[in-house]
Amino acid sequence: MGGTGDVVAVGLALALGVATVHCLARCVVPRWRSEHGGAVDAWHVLMGVAMIAMLLAPVGSGAATVQAMVFGIGALWCACHLVASRRVARPRTRGSARPAW
Repeated sequence: MGGTGDVVAVGLALALGVATVHCLARCVVPRWRSEHGGAVDAWHVLMGVAMIAMLLAPVGSGAATVQAMVFGIGALWCACHLVASRRVARPRTRGSARPAW
């Protein structure tokens, strides 16, 4: 430790920590809940912790596999959520001469 890269990594980890604590507060405090639901805020907390660990963990550590799995699961969850929201938002009409879109 002690190089310029380490200082930048710690600074970025602190900034991510602030955002992660904000999302955690939105999960916990009912008054601060957002309109998109607690699942999104909970996922932001998990991703924030994973990114902080990625910035601060030594390169080549065994945690890299776990971090990659977390990010992969997150990408899959987001893709499934996007597909599901598209299906709900698109109304289907029967017998209409006009297209539904």
